[in-house]
Order: sequence, then C-alpha cells, then structure tokens
Amino acid sequence: ARLRSEAAALSAGVGAMRQHHAAQLAQQDAALDGALAAVQRLQVSQGRADACLSDVQGTVGELSEFRALVSELLRLADLRGVPGPAEEPGASGADLPSAAPASSAGAPA
Repeated sequence: ARLRSEAAALSAGVGAMRQHHAAQLAQQDAALDGALAAVQRLQVSQGRADACLSDVQGTVGELSEFRALVSELLRLADLRGVPGPAEEPGASGADLPSAAPASSAGAPA
C-alpha cells in the first residue's frame, strides 16, 4: 500500500511538472511570436525607409541635373548676348538649392 501511495505521489508530481513545463513553453512560444511579428514590422519599415531614401537621392540627382541645365542655358544666353532672367532680382539661378553633382549612384535602383 505504501508503494502504491508513493507511486501515486510521484505520478502526480510528474503530471504537475509536465503542466508547469507546458505552461512555460506556451509563454515562451507567445513571446517568440511577438518578437517575430516585431521583427517583421521592422523589416517592412526599413524597406519603406530605403525606398524613401532612394526617392530622395533620385530627386537630388534630378535637381542637380536641372541646375546644370539652367546654368548652361544662362551661359549660352550670355554668349549670344541675349538679355535673360539674370537682370531680375533672384532670377539668376543663384537662389537654386545647391546639390551634389548628379551621378548614377544617386539614382533609384
């Protein structure tokens, strides 16, 4: 009878340990699911940020090309003696934003 009692107590102890372990695994699984979801959201955000950066770099390159074209047009007009917008305040192109020279590295991929 004593042996049966000890076996029942051991069995109950093992059952309780299994339940506790299963609960811990469920908590860890939920935590991992949350972490995975956060990483996926971060990857989506990073992709969007990369796309925005690429757009900005492309715009800077296009502005640089535009500025170069305006400068060239003003130079050609000056060579021909054509009065141009340089006679108007602020129209000389000097107020255009300064940008780095256009390069293929700044173009969106």
